[in-house]
Amino acid sequence: MIQEKKSYDILLRYLVSSPKLPQLLTASGGLVTFLGLIKNYEPLGRIQTEFNLSKLNKDSKLNRVLESGDKIIIPPVSNEIHVFGEVMNQGSFLYDPSF
Repeated sequence: MIQEKKSYDILLRYLVSSPKLPQLLTASGGLVTFLGLIKNYEPLGRIQTEFNLSKLNKDSKLNRVLESGDKIIIPPVSNEIHVFGEVMNQGSFLYDPSF
């Protein structure tokens, strides 16, 4: 619940500072309706975890407990980097090892 509140607060801060705020306020249903929908939205719950056994054996806090319905998805190797979550600008970028 704390994480959901933090995500909601970040989104709210972003919307309030957005130059498009007047458009959001005058849109059909208005900003209040939009924020109500966002607040009740079920988060994806994506997390990053460790699979290196030597690291897991050294630090038990890295070992995650799976619950019923949890899925582990290991994406194929790609040159793309995906930025998502609690960031202002989500997106995908091509990996450049020279950076």
